[in-house]
Amino acid sequence: MQYDYHMFLRWLLKITYNVARSSGLKCNWFHDEIDYILHNYKETLSPVSLFGGLHVDVTAFGEDKGCFLVLYKNWSEEKQSEGGL
Repeated sequence: MQYDYHMFLRWLLKITYNVARSSGLKCNWFHDEIDYILHNYKETLSPVSLFGGLHVDVTAFGEDKGCFLVLYKNWSEEKQSEGGL
């Protein structure tokens, strides 16, 4: 299988940036990477590792979501204070 690594990475970074931005998360790392994401300026790219995988939850009761509870709690509290939930 052949693919354009930089196009794929830029697409994943753009999705990640948009999710963070729409969720109201503050992530300053993306500010330095905007030129790479939008215009493929490789000179501005910080070291990035790309990992991929597929995970299917086949347990009877679902996996422990405790590690995400803090993020969800903070997000839902913000939305409630904004009148969104």
